[in-house]
Amino acid sequence: MSVRRVLFVLLWRSAPYYGQATWGASQTPAMGEPGAKLLSHGLSNSATFVVNMLLDAGIDAKLVHVASDNDIWKEIQAFDATDVILEAFWCRPKKLDDLHAVFPNVRFIVRGHSSTPFLAHDTYGFKWALEYLTKPNSVVAPNDPRFLTEIRFLARQMFPAWGREDVERHVPYLPNYYPEH
Repeated sequence: MSVRRVLFVLLWRSAPYYGQATWGASQTPAMGEPGAKLLSHGLSNSATFVVNMLLDAGIDAKLVHVASDNDIWKEIQAFDATDVILEAFWCRPKKLDDLHAVFPNVRFIVRGHSSTPFLAHDTYGFKWALEYLTKPNSVVAPNDPRFLTEIRFLARQMFPAWGREDVERHVPYLPNYYPEH
């Protein structure tokens, strides 16, 4: 049996302008500068809950933040990951091709955190979600039941040869996890 090493990767968010309303008292003045690194608190909390659950179950897991999808390979290599969960649709699909070429045995899971109406307003999200399905060793894993149903429908249209099991394997449901305490 192989040992699973699950790496969760989040993208640092950038401050888009001066005076952003979300600055907290604990942040340094530099955090108010455009381009400053910010946590995506919702995604970070969600991923942290799952990482802690996996660690408690004896599965090696780690959460990292990167400045861009160009930094993913360094984190995979440093952690010796077998599975990489990209939190949200921020990684360019072409980058998955590059990563697969370097890490052909790593499974890439792009986890969606939006329902269809929100994702429809994203410039790249929906297009990229569908493009991720064409990549080797990658799946799209929504945490929203509505988006799950709709992306599975689209997957069946894109890949008519896929049976129900194929669609479920390429588009698994990965709901949020909330610890009891």
